[in-house]
Amino acid sequence: MTLRRYLPVAGLLLMLLVLQFQLWAPNRIKDQLQVQSEEKVVVRERIEAHRERNDRLLEEIRNAHNLEAIEEKARLHLGMVREDETFLFVPEGKRASTQQ
Repeated sequence: MTLRRYLPVAGLLLMLLVLQFQLWAPNRIKDQLQVQSEEKVVVRERIEAHRERNDRLLEEIRNAHNLEAIEEKARLHLGMVREDETFLFVPEGKRASTQQ
């Protein structure tokens, strides 16, 4: 008999809990969606950066098989000079002084 008296109160408390959950849960879900959306943007930017790097590396690989590109790199990095060329070295630190 006493159980029947508390049943409506228990039902009201249960309804209150369900309503509170419906009020608070969407905000948490929206926050989680916002965070995931921001993370997705960051990941897409990183993927794009990696794709650009991969494209540059593929271009270098293609150029590695090209003799002109090999010669250009040798000239630039190793100071290669052809037989019919004259190499002139001008030191940058020492300049002729015109003022005395």
